[in-house]
Amino acid sequence: MEGAFVAEQPEIWAGGCLCGAVTYESKEPPAKENSGYCHCRNCQKAYGNGFATFVGFPAETFRITRGEPVIYKSSNVGERGFCGRCGSPIVMRYLSLPIKIWVYVGTLDRVAETERYMDSHVCAESEIPWLTIHDDLPRERSGENITYASAGLVVEEDKSK
Repeated sequence: MEGAFVAEQPEIWAGGCLCGAVTYESKEPPAKENSGYCHCRNCQKAYGNGFATFVGFPAETFRITRGEPVIYKSSNVGERGFCGRCGSPIVMRYLSLPIKIWVYVGTLDRVAETERYMDSHVCAESEIPWLTIHDDLPRERSGENITYASAGLVVEEDKSK
């Protein structure tokens, strides 16, 4: 119909775990700040990797569409959600920042589109020394990033070195 009003459809960002038991979506794109790479020991252990790669979504636009992640309080400042069937890490949130949900990039259906949202490496004091990263993103210590510092996430230095 010529001249008819067509409502703009929201941009859907969706994803889920390896086995498909837990899926999610956000009706807004990832935030352009506080998305990137975390090198803290909790992320290294939780994801079995040298760092975690994540993007943040406003909590009000994010919803679980199938299943329910198992929630594990991994520290005094945050909790992580993973699939109870396949074990895929899916989400993370800071207890003092309920307005944002961080999603692990590998769980997104649109993973190839996330590079433009990466803005920093956080918890750089825990970066694995032999790991070489070839990008120009800023490296921030946990106490230097206002979001992480306000959430209470400040990595204690290992004094035994």
